[in-house]
Amino acid sequence: MWDRRSGEALIVDPVLEQVNRYLGLIRELDLRLVKAVDTHPHADCITGLGALRDSTHCITVMGEQPSVDVVSMRCFTARSANDRRWRCVPRVRPD
Repeated sequence: MWDRRSGEALIVDPVLEQVNRYLGLIRELDLRLVKAVDTHPHADCITGLGALRDSTHCITVMGEQPSVDVVSMRCFTARSANDRRWRCVPRVRPD
């Protein structure tokens, strides 16, 4: 997805094997990747979050459960059935 006015783009569920294709399209369309989001862990493929982050310096986002080290933000879901809100918080790395 991208915004034509700003040129900012978002990739959802990037697959490692397709990273070069994504980067080519970003260049071809003159976009700036600002976020890459994995909606859930995928058993059939390897995430492209780390490769996209390293190539574009985009923010990487994933849910709270997977314990991977390529994520700069975590999304937390509501804890009750009545609360349908969600939020994302920056990941704090100890120095």
